[in-house]
Amino acid sequence: MTEYLLICVQILCKMLLASIFVDTRRKTKKGYPVKLQIYCTISQKRKYISLKQYQKSKTKITAEAQEALSKLLVRIEPVKHLPIDDVFVQLQKESDLEVWAMRKKLDEHIAFIDFYEFTDELIKEREIEGKKTENLKAAKREVKSYMGENPFGLNDITYKWAVKYRLHKLKSGTKEGGISYYLRSMRIIHNEAKRRMNLEVKQTEPFKGLIKNIPSPEHQAKRWNIGDVKSLLHFEHPNATKATKRNMQRAIDIFMFQIHIGGHDFIDVANLKWDNIQNGRLVFKRFKNRNKAEGGRTVDNMLSAFALKVIEKHGDKESDRVFSFLPDPNTDKYTHRLYGATLKRISKVMGIKPHFSTKTPRYIFRTIAGNLLIHDLVVESLLGHKPTSINHKYQRGLPNEVKDTEHQKILDELTIMSQMDKLVRDGKWIRAGE
Repeated sequence: MTEYLLICVQILCKMLLASIFVDTRRKTKKGYPVKLQIYCTISQKRKYISLKQYQKSKTKITAEAQEALSKLLVRIEPVKHLPIDDVFVQLQKESDLEVWAMRKKLDEHIAFIDFYEFTDELIKEREIEGKKTENLKAAKREVKSYMGENPFGLNDITYKWAVKYRLHKLKSGTKEGGISYYLRSMRIIHNEAKRRMNLEVKQTEPFKGLIKNIPSPEHQAKRWNIGDVKSLLHFEHPNATKATKRNMQRAIDIFMFQIHIGGHDFIDVANLKWDNIQNGRLVFKRFKNRNKAEGGRTVDNMLSAFALKVIEKHGDKESDRVFSFLPDPNTDKYTHRLYGATLKRISKVMGIKPHFSTKTPRYIFRTIAGNLLIHDLVVESLLGHKPTSINHKYQRGLPNEVKDTEHQKILDELTIMSQMDKLVRDGKWIRAGE
């Protein structure tokens, strides 16, 4: 028989676990004593508080005892981060627990870890590892601009500070996407510091709920005509030099290639290696997931005839990367802005509004898939997204035949294949450099 009978009403407060139990070791004249137990999950210490209540039953807890537990939880809420011995001593007293907690916090030593120095150290580490650091540098610039010459430590990053920073950026005209980029970069720095326990950075989540992962209302309102997308294959700039026309055509080819491989990001196209091409398929991990466990979900999509032609036309067999003329995402020199500017210029000439961007192929591919009512499980696999439904975790990987059939339906909707074949037959498909 167990020495104590613990009742199921338990609340975990970071460090402290409070529970009601009936002390069945002895029975007094009044009955079995009902007590409260406080357990520290960090130090693994236990302390007991008598409720001065008794009952005859060994199992059924009275309503009064339940109420006592609720009151206790309210009392330990402001001091749940403090050592259990301090909390226990104070609970035995009649003094105001919240006032004592505030004084205790003022007396606490909060370590100062310079945000800028730690960020510089982290940047150096990632540069040695060959990882991208532009986001960390951007976060440092942002904090410096916002805080001015004031000292700023990692423990100064609180939810309240993050909220004020976000409001400041909104007032200055920065869009949600830009704000989330900076907050996400700051979170990377803060999380890395928290992992280094010797730094004594508070184990908080100051950015929780502030980073928006949904498209802005402006972007959601964008609509592109499929006819405009198809007309790119016949685009000609009347007043451009031969070199400019070549650059524009190359930008169009990459734009269409993004659609054909499953609506993937420009950065993933720029990062493609020759060994990502396997048996007529494109197998790779998305660049944005490079720091996740095992690199995130593997994309395994078919290569259409058009996609193979783009690889044949623009691929550099002398380089590890397929499209070596694109900026290398693994360096700080990477940018998509030049290609974005070219697509914007093409859009202007063609009278397309809103203008195309390097992100447009992903939205076009996803929109067509949705309009065709293609199952989300297939679309998520093609896009390289993690399944959104909990039930899908029990689903084994989809056969390539299933994915390829749905993939082809999306391409057929654009009717790019037949137009591409016509261009090839008419001899209008010119290799780079010709």
